[in-house]
Amino acid sequence: MSADVDGSYRRILYGDLDPAIAVAWLSQANHVFKSLKITSDYEKYAFAAGLEYEIELTRSAEIEPASYLFLCPLEEFRSDKPNRYKHPDCPAYWSLDPSGAQRLSTEEAENLGFPSIELTMSVHLQTWDARVYEGLSQFHEGKGFDPHSQDIALHLGYPLYQLSGTPDTSFAHGENI
Repeated sequence: MSADVDGSYRRILYGDLDPAIAVAWLSQANHVFKSLKITSDYEKYAFAAGLEYEIELTRSAEIEPASYLFLCPLEEFRSDKPNRYKHPDCPAYWSLDPSGAQRLSTEEAENLGFPSIELTMSVHLQTWDARVYEGLSQFHEGKGFDPHSQDIALHLGYPLYQLSGTPDTSFAHGENI
């Protein structure tokens, strides 16, 4: 038995990146910007909205003997911190065993003529411009909240962003990504 392998497989992970997290950000973004003394170019600051993980086989191939390509479970992309992801130790592997219990090493797979596996991970970013942040400021103020505080986030029950002296990758600057 043989398998005809061609093309790529794309897995888009939004997992725990709940839309409420973006709302939590917007509810206190003006506070964060003021605390960091950021007064312009807001669109250069991005919110990580999701991940795209692509596995591409580098060439089409007629594979002998019968073989199986295994992808790691989604849980292996998750970090031990909420709403964070990591590159899994073994995102994909070939096996001659239909259960996948006996993994082939990269070298063994190449010696058998299996296509190489190329892995790509991309982060999907969401940005907002000054008009959005100014609109939020006016809206929050109109509702009786200090737009440069975290009061609205507290009122809505969202987790609070905490600033520290150490840059956090949660606040990635668009030009550095």
